[in-house]
Amino acid sequence: MSAMQPLPLSNDGLQLVHNLQTTAMEPDVATSELVHIAGVATSLYAAYERLRNAAEYTEQHLLLRAAIERFLRRSILMHGSTARLGHELVVELTQAGYLKNDTVSTQTIIKIDEFIAQYNQLATTITASHRISPDKARRWTLQVLSVCIEKLLVPHPKIDAFIDFAYKHYLYAIDRKYFPDVADEAFENALYCAVHRILIKSDIATIRFYMMAKTNQQDNTTLNFVALCKTVDKLFQSPLTNKLSRLIDRHGAPLRILREVTTAEVYPAHLIDNRSSLLAKVRAVAEDQYELVHRKLVKGVIRAIIFIFITKMLIGLAVEIPYDLMIIGTIAWLPLLINLFFPVLYMATAGWSIGKPAPQNTEAIAGYIDRILYQSEKPPLQYKIERRVTSSNLRSSFNIVYALTFVISFGLVMWILQQLKFSVVHIIIFFIFFSAVSFLRFRLIQTARELELMDNRQSLISAIGDFFYTPFIRLGMWLSDQYKQINVISVLLDYAIELPLKSSLRLLRQWVSFMRDKREEI
Repeated sequence: MSAMQPLPLSNDGLQLVHNLQTTAMEPDVATSELVHIAGVATSLYAAYERLRNAAEYTEQHLLLRAAIERFLRRSILMHGSTARLGHELVVELTQAGYLKNDTVSTQTIIKIDEFIAQYNQLATTITASHRISPDKARRWTLQVLSVCIEKLLVPHPKIDAFIDFAYKHYLYAIDRKYFPDVADEAFENALYCAVHRILIKSDIATIRFYMMAKTNQQDNTTLNFVALCKTVDKLFQSPLTNKLSRLIDRHGAPLRILREVTTAEVYPAHLIDNRSSLLAKVRAVAEDQYELVHRKLVKGVIRAIIFIFITKMLIGLAVEIPYDLMIIGTIAWLPLLINLFFPVLYMATAGWSIGKPAPQNTEAIAGYIDRILYQSEKPPLQYKIERRVTSSNLRSSFNIVYALTFVISFGLVMWILQQLKFSVVHIIIFFIFFSAVSFLRFRLIQTARELELMDNRQSLISAIGDFFYTPFIRLGMWLSDQYKQINVISVLLDYAIELPLKSSLRLLRQWVSFMRDKREEI
């Protein structure tokens, strides 16, 4: 059978076309007068946001949502009242560079104010009626509210269509025999979280919003809202969700390329109807994405280095230097400089670890997409959990060796640091930063390999490196989880810098407007 022979669409293909056509038929929202934002302290706003985002170290596409949530939390904390926050939010987002000027209508601002009032009332009701702490009620509602506002300001209907398609594809393509004791509802909810986490890189706030839409519970009925938020909190990092996430990630390259094809095309449904054109587009987009992934890796390394440098400088000023002066009587420059520069230099090597995928990888991706979207003689795709080591006795032996890698790696590094005259405090700081950097580096490399469908051969040198680095990666992952729960740097920036800075800038804008009115009265 010729690879370019026309074939009828499969059920998955029909589903994707239907989703995209429904999106295309959605009417444009009527717009009113556009709001123009005066450029007062724009550079200062933008500079602070770059600093704040470097400290947070989150996905680029999540920055707008996070900025909206920070604004809402800060404004409600400062003023209590939620009246007319929509205009101030648009002003701040525009001056910070998240939105282009003259792109938001007054009608949109009115809708934002309605959303804010609605979810503020919901938080109050939850606290009063369901024995939910005010902090948790506020966190839940602000997360969902921030996504609502983000979608209002920057809608992505094709992404929404793709998410629904990808979820349904995996729902029927994953072999359920590997999940025998999991109820259907739990499996479906965990799968939905996994699809978002792996294919869209969604955070828990975004998943919370989309789960509400999926279960048709966006009417804000408090009982439904509370139950759903508890479900998402439980499932976001549950063992079941993590297991499904690994399975999706292993076979995710075709869906990632298909997402790029459908979101970039003006009429993607028409393209899918033409098999030969679609597969040619898939190959071209895959090649473009290989280059883009490498550029993103370089940018990610730079962002990580900035994040490490800022955090390390603060730790040095707050802990290392005062410790040296009090205990030693002078600054221990060698441990200080090694702790500062070694993690940075190690992170910089991440770009050397990734090469461009081979042409066979592109053909494998095109073949997967062909089987997903079109009916052929080949059986439908089915995703199974692969166990590379099937012998239980061998796995037990390997687990013992794996545990020994922690003892050997940590012990060797501690011995080297002691030879370099590191104190206990310096050693602890080295372990914290090297482990955090090892995990960030590993995560960046794994992200850069998301378009690799074919297994790569591992060299002896890389296998030895894995032996020594994996314990630090695991420790770094644990530290990252703790850091997310109590992000000291972010809290410091939020309350010590952002709160007074942006409050002062808001007052400055109001003073400029006041003076403009006075001049017009003359």
